[in-house]
Order: sequence, then structure tokens, then C-alpha cells
Amino acid sequence: MARTTRLINAARLAFSAVILTAMAGTALATESVTMTFSKPTNPKDTSVTVFIKPGADVTATIEKDWSAEKKRNAIRDALIAKGYDVSDDGPGGNQITIKHLANGTEISFDPGTTGEKKDDVVGKNVREGKVGFQGSFDPIDPNGLPSEFTAGIFTDLGELTAVVSAEELDFQTDGPIICQALFQRLAPQAPHFGVQINFAGDRLEVYFDPAYTLNVGGISFGTTSLSPGCSGSVMLLGPDCPADVNGDGFVNALDYDEFAGAFEEGSPDADFNGDGFVNALDYDEFAGAFEGGC
Repeated sequence: MARTTRLINAARLAFSAVILTAMAGTALATESVTMTFSKPTNPKDTSVTVFIKPGADVTATIEKDWSAEKKRNAIRDALIAKGYDVSDDGPGGNQITIKHLANGTEISFDPGTTGEKKDDVVGKNVREGKVGFQGSFDPIDPNGLPSEFTAGIFTDLGELTAVVSAEELDFQTDGPIICQALFQRLAPQAPHFGVQINFAGDRLEVYFDPAYTLNVGGISFGTTSLSPGCSGSVMLLGPDCPADVNGDGFVNALDYDEFAGAFEEGSPDADFNGDGFVNALDYDEFAGAFEGGC
């Protein structure tokens, strides 16, 4: 025990400068996320929200009669104002790309009452996604037609999308009914795309095989109904980073403290090199990964 205590004290002393530098944390960069928007149909001004965890949520006002490009520009500008690194696909386009997101980041888009038929949230190394239809939806869209509801997936193997109309649902447009109908259309084919889809009441839970999202992984979602409650999200897998001990997407003093505590207790969680022993080799390897930022 005395030897272990001396080792920890020596390591903490050697790390002191590193810890001071790392208190703010080093974010683990992953692949970017691209969002694609369809034309909104809201008859009056409304708002949409991009939720980013960890990070700051962003809300943008969408005026009536806007094009998909104007909507994109509003969301892009709101994200940039919050400090995010964002690019777009130029004039006439409907896409933005949010760059340099931390490992484990979840991005969710809530189109509110904009009545968009299909929006996409796509990245690389995607771990999971969700498509939600919460509450009850107006079965008639702004054009007086039966509302449509969309859900789908993207992987390296292609795109799989399903659309159901309120008419097909006998105009019973509560969230669980919509999700069940979309699930029945998507689930049988999803394994062919490296995806498992679960029906969870008012949402579909999507789980991606990382082997098939090295280049593309994401979800599509939307409704032409003006009712709120439709949303979609993805969570990024990101690169493997052993020094991110607590899995929060950052390498900082919290990781050091958690590892040091496990090491002092002789916990298997401190077996950093996976050789079945907790000893100085684990501390040395953790130190190298920590100082390297991953």
C-alpha cells in the first residue's frame, strides 16, 4: 500500500502542470454533422430549435412563406452566433454542416410547427438515433390534404425511408399510432442496412452498427402537419479515446481524478492496458494518453 501511495503522489506531482492546463478540457473532435431542411409551410412566424448535448441549444425564428434556403440561413446564423463552426452548401442550398463536435455529442432537431415533410441529420460514426412523434397531430396539412409522416435511416449501405399518410391511418394521428405504422415499414428492412429499429411508443429508437456508418449514418424525419411534436436526433460515436475515462466527450481533470481513484483502490477499472493487473504500467499508459489528449 505504501508503494502504491508513493506512486500516486509522484504521478500527481508530475501531472500537476498538465492538470492545470487541462482543467477546461480538451474536446474530442469527431466527424461533422450535416443537416438538410425541406421547405417550411408555416402560415405564420414560428421557431425551430437545434439541441446540442454537450453544448448550447440554438433557436431560430422561421418566418412564413420562407424557402428552405432562408430557413437554413437563419439556423446557420443562430449556430454561428453561439460559437459553432458551421458551413453551408452555398446559394440556393438547404444544408448546413456543424463541425468539430465532441465525442458522444447528441444533436436533436425540433422543427416545431413549420410543417416540413422531411429533414435529415447525418454524420459519420453515428452510434444511435431517434425519431419522435409526441402528442396528437392535425391530420390535415395546410393544403387541405391528409398529413404525411416520414421516418428513415442512412448508412454506408444506402437510404431507407418510409412515409405514411393520415388517410392510411384512418385519420388517427396520435404519436404512437404514427410510430407503429412507420416501424412496421422500416424494421423488416433495417438489418439489411446495418441498423436495428425499436418501437418505443411515441418514438423510434435506431441503433447503428458502427461498421456501416464509417462514412454516412443518420436519420430522416418530418411531417406536413403543422402540429408540434416531431423531432429527430443522432448521437456520435467518435474515435476511441481511452483517456476519456468518464465518457463525457472531454479529456480533463475529471478523467484523471476518476482513474487515480480507481487505481488507488486497485479496481479493475484501472486496468488501463487490459493485462489483468493494476500496476505502474497502467498508470504510465494512462499518463501518456492523458497528456496526448486521448
